Amino acid sequence: MGVDEVATGSRGRRLFSGRDRAVIAAASLSMLLVQMDWFALNLMLPTIARDFSTPTTDLQWLVSGYMPTLGALMITGGRAADVHGRRTVIVWGLTGFALVSMVCAAAQNELWLVVGRVVQGAAAALVPPVAVAVVTAHFRDDRQGRAVGTVLAFSAIGTALGPFVGGAFAEHVSRRAVLLLNVPFCAVAAFLMLRFVTDTRDQEAGQGLDLPGAVTVAAGLTAIMIAVDQGGRWGWASPATLGCRSSRSWVSDSGAAGP
Repeated sequence: MGVDEVATGSRGRRLFSGRDRAVIAAASLSMLLVQMDWFALNLMLPTIARDFSTPTTDLQWLVSGYMPTLGALMITGGRAADVHGRRTVIVWGLTGFALVSMVCAAAQNELWLVVGRVVQGAAAALVPPVAVAVVTAHFRDDRQGRAVGTVLAFSAIGTALGPFVGGAFAEHVSRRAVLLLNVPFCAVAAFLMLRFVTDTRDQEAGQGLDLPGAVTVAAGLTAIMIAVDQGGRWGWASPATLGCRSSRSWVSDSGAAGP
């Protein structure tokens, strides 16, 4: 091996320090668990329906209820991280996600589980945008692209693993095991965040969160999903369906009026 090759190999080994790898691991694990949990639920529905003695079609809001809060609050989660600190907010999100996972695992009926999933979506909204922000704030040089790419790769791995984990655990262990699997993932990710990540914030972000805007967006997205879910039963041209579909303008107006 020549001198140039040795130097190149040495630079490659020094590309990320131990702390750098811990920061990437914390963000990657956070993304992995949120994506895995989201996509695990679909294959859990038949098992949950059997446990609760209810039709699978009555459980669609386990998925639909999670999505509006996650989608509507991700912008608010990113804003909260800029104002209150990225490490602080993502640890809040991971802690909330773990606690609500335990509440959902203990659910005795479908209503309990649906409400839990809605709250879990709100906690999950504090994780993906902030996980990427943690990495971009830590790496301010040409390593940033590689670090962010690694985090997003783990997000894709979580998407791929979700259906397998959900189906295998629900069928051969229990539906509760799928939800409780989140707890150690959250604990490890939160520990790495607290141990190795410096709390950073956007000094130009100002103060305050647009909570009314977030609520409006969540309500609008929920109304749209109700229209899609119930349109066939109510009639696509019925006043109820058209009223729900008109909520698209609420979402657009809220987005236009945001900071």
